[in-house]
Amino acid sequence: MIRFYPPTFTLEEQRALLKPCEETVALRDSRIENLEESFADLCGVKHAVAVSSGTAALQVALIAHNIMDGDEVITPSFTSIATINAILSVGAHPVFVDINENTYHIRPDLIKKCISSRTRVILTVHLFGQMCEMDVIQDIADRQGLTLIEDACQASGAKYYGKMAGSVGTGAFSLSPESIVNSIGGGVITTNDEDVAKRCKIIRNQGLDSSGKLVMLGLDFRVKEHQAAIASEKLGKLNDNIERRRANARFLSSNIKSVIIPVEVEGRLHTWNYYTVRVTTPLDRNAAVRKLHDAGVTTDMVYWKPAHYFSHVQNIVGEIYLPVTEKIARQVFSLPVHENLSTEELERIVTEVNKL
Repeated sequence: MIRFYPPTFTLEEQRALLKPCEETVALRDSRIENLEESFADLCGVKHAVAVSSGTAALQVALIAHNIMDGDEVITPSFTSIATINAILSVGAHPVFVDINENTYHIRPDLIKKCISSRTRVILTVHLFGQMCEMDVIQDIADRQGLTLIEDACQASGAKYYGKMAGSVGTGAFSLSPESIVNSIGGGVITTNDEDVAKRCKIIRNQGLDSSGKLVMLGLDFRVKEHQAAIASEKLGKLNDNIERRRANARFLSSNIKSVIIPVEVEGRLHTWNYYTVRVTTPLDRNAAVRKLHDAGVTTDMVYWKPAHYFSHVQNIVGEIYLPVTEKIARQVFSLPVHENLSTEELERIVTEVNKL
């Protein structure tokens, strides 16, 4: 089988995993600080706060911006349910906007129509390694006085006309195994706002400030030392891994003929966290996935069920219709594109896909 995700750890990363067990508390804490400094440098922001997961990063970011019961958060439904669960966890209501058929990103021209007196946040989702149309979305947020949060869990290292993912609004990143910067779980919040960064650090630590005084509601969302150690190793290889993924994506796009290939929009650096293709009908998609699996090519049928289809979400938003979201969810699946694929494996993927 050609694996969808790369092998988890190299020998150096395994050593990094064990090292915190041998160190003092101070040294272990410094590993977390080093990860935060490195992530802030990557994104070109002043502050980064490491937390226990990408979902926690979104949840803590919302709390840090004082989002609460009854507030509305504009976001797409074509995303991980974790995005929506984070919104619901703080008592806010998701307001869903349909997506662009080519990029699968939230459509900025539809955002304005969804803004109400209760709207507090625009939460963009940089799907599959490519950033949304951030100049237009940032302008809408600024003009309307709304908080902008970037779900960049799949977009470490991605750029939009030179702007890094996580640098336009408050960023939320994942360090889960399927992310390009990965670990045994974990997440990171990025921001240029010192007050937001301070609040994030308090929230992740049960509401305790740096002196140990309880100052607000918080949870145990602290990242573990071994998670930070692995992520720091992966972060040091990010640029090389992005280039390998980009080369793999170019090979796939140049040779696959049987399905609709993904696009890289001008002005954006796509990191190819996922290489997501489309077929024309749901039956074709399901049959394609089965045939590829039988041929030894693993796939991922991402977001086959849009968030607004889940019952706990429908209880909040009611029955809604998002035509493009629902169409794309029936058509897409992802192929392996990770940095450890061999030339032979890439050729096999192309051959099997073109048999469909």
